[in-house]
Amino acid sequence: MRMSEAGVRALGHVIVGLLWLAAATGAVAAPRGPVAWPAFLPESAFQPAAPALRRPGFLETIENAAGYPLTRLGGSSREMISALPLPPAMRQGPDHRIHWYSRTSATSATGRYAISWLESGLAALWRLQPKMDFVAWLTVPRGASPGQVIWDKQDDAAFWWTRSNRIVRTRFDARTFETRHEVVHVFKGYATVSFGDGEGDISRDGGKVALQGRRPGNPESWLIAYDLAARAVAGERRLSRDIDALSVDPTGAWLVWTDSKVRQRFSVPWTDIDATPFTFERSGRHGDFVVDAKGIVWFATTSGKGIRLWQVGRDNEEGVLHWSVPSSDGHISGMDGAPGKFTYTRYNGGQIILFDTARPNRQAILGYTRHCERDEFGAPYSYAREPRGSAAMDGRYLIFATDWCTAGGTPSRQPEMYAIELSRGRKE
Repeated sequence: MRMSEAGVRALGHVIVGLLWLAAATGAVAAPRGPVAWPAFLPESAFQPAAPALRRPGFLETIENAAGYPLTRLGGSSREMISALPLPPAMRQGPDHRIHWYSRTSATSATGRYAISWLESGLAALWRLQPKMDFVAWLTVPRGASPGQVIWDKQDDAAFWWTRSNRIVRTRFDARTFETRHEVVHVFKGYATVSFGDGEGDISRDGGKVALQGRRPGNPESWLIAYDLAARAVAGERRLSRDIDALSVDPTGAWLVWTDSKVRQRFSVPWTDIDATPFTFERSGRHGDFVVDAKGIVWFATTSGKGIRLWQVGRDNEEGVLHWSVPSSDGHISGMDGAPGKFTYTRYNGGQIILFDTARPNRQAILGYTRHCERDEFGAPYSYAREPRGSAAMDGRYLIFATDWCTAGGTPSRQPEMYAIELSRGRKE
């Protein structure tokens, strides 16, 4: 006997509820080890130059300049296909590359897996625990954007993505790595929905997400508060056409977006999406949420003078300058499971720097990206080659991409994915 569509939908809700319950009781949790935080030094100890270090081989682990294990996860097509043959439907594998913003985590909820999207019907999957290994080519629908992939906050083997006006949940079998895709919601009346143009995320409880919607023939954007647990729209708000970096904060209390035309960031409570928005941070620079030990939600950004913090839910035009480390274009990644801590991947110089809201004017170097800032003709590198370090939720890993600049100052290859393991480094 075939089950009705309503019955299938109801059963799906029951299964999702059981997954949430299993996650809450630790049934899908992976073992966690302590993070070996480095010593936080005064700003005068800032290290501008990267010490010499050889490029590791494919899946080889070496010690980086800060004393942490560094593993080259990504490889060339030849290296990766040699390790794992392509699925029968794929004739040629693309060179591995990674491209997402630092606000989007490359690692799963407990840090067991890391993923990179290839935009060719494949995603590369690494298992980081108990050892780092390239384990599968995941088959995924074509046309899904790599910036629109967000790991589930409760289930290590699931991630979310958007396509046209749909939000989709993909889960893979941890033994066979076969994937199943479930269209969770179709947003009627919208032509497209996205996770904030690639800078969105899901609240730490796995229940809330903010979507940016566009309607047919209308250039304006809509803010959609979506309840993942209930699988229902919690609220909608009409915005302007120049919206970017739309997201919910880790606590699920605030919805935040940037109007790129006026270069202003706004926030409203999740519970009152139509409220008069608070305004903060006028540059519109890339940044990320940081939740401190007291539970206060901050937004950290770069500035011409250093790193600034802006308290979300307050009108504060200037923010608070906490670090005057030489600033440049770069990306910030918060560590939701490590209160107050966040990383800054600096483009000029390639330093990967750790900050802590409890230690203003102090910083720690986690390593260097060693990416080429200019090509072989001396021109600045393209947008797609930015390293964009992405921290795991609890800070155990930091994933970044680099073309590993050669001694002559030219790129050796397309950007490849690397992992720094902070749980096996020098303790503070």
